[in-house]
Amino acid sequence: MITETISVHDRARTPSWSTVLAAARARWRGAGLAVPDDLRIPPAHAVDLLLAAACGRGDRVAVRILLREFGSAIDRVLAARGVEPWDRAELRQMLLERLLVDRPDQPARIRSYRGDGPLVGWLRVCAARELLMLQRRRKTAWYSLEGDDLATVPDPEHHAVVAEREHAFVCALGAGLDDLHPRERNVLRLSTLHGVPHEQIAAMYGVHRVTVARWLGGVRDKLRRATTRPKSRSLVTDDAPSGIELDVGQLLGRDCEPEA
Repeated sequence: MITETISVHDRARTPSWSTVLAAARARWRGAGLAVPDDLRIPPAHAVDLLLAAACGRGDRVAVRILLREFGSAIDRVLAARGVEPWDRAELRQMLLERLLVDRPDQPARIRSYRGDGPLVGWLRVCAARELLMLQRRRKTAWYSLEGDDLATVPDPEHHAVVAEREHAFVCALGAGLDDLHPRERNVLRLSTLHGVPHEQIAAMYGVHRVTVARWLGGVRDKLRRATTRPKSRSLVTDDAPSGIELDVGQLLGRDCEPEA
């Protein structure tokens, strides 16, 4: 794929933003494009910049165009880094979430693209860096319950029963999370751990916010069933046993995963 470039070395030949916007609208048809307020002169790859900026604002059409035009670049990064084929879909979505979704403590990475180089090259470098961090984080334990976190009771036998019950609940919850579709886990992460609004999650998936709410409701129902299975009812209850401290981020993994 050939990326349109605009030279800025010769100011006399630098096109105006109106010219760039017209070219971008012809290239990225249907996307909600707008000239950035903080750049007086178009950068070398201004057409790419307008698409990236639209993605950063959560424009659904722009996101679909980005995935269509540049998704294969991310796939090549995953293959080059030795990611197993069965794991690529999950990691791909994790990368896309970090690139395209704002979090309360961190804006979407796509917002840092300034158009100085081709967007496809920037995506490769960014994806490689993010993949390295994700792989490191995935090596950490999914969950840990320290002995000091368990309820302290004077009766050793009662303490053992409480500890067994807590362990059973955590195992059942972990199994329930494992049984979820990657999309369900991703939406749960974004909403519960990172506080991403339903509207923004909806923009990422190209759906209505009501659909996101329905997905989350379905996830809650599945997890409730997983922790109240008849065969485990002697140890697992409808709610987490009192006194247990769960780090859902450790159970889920704090970074999103690609979806098939």
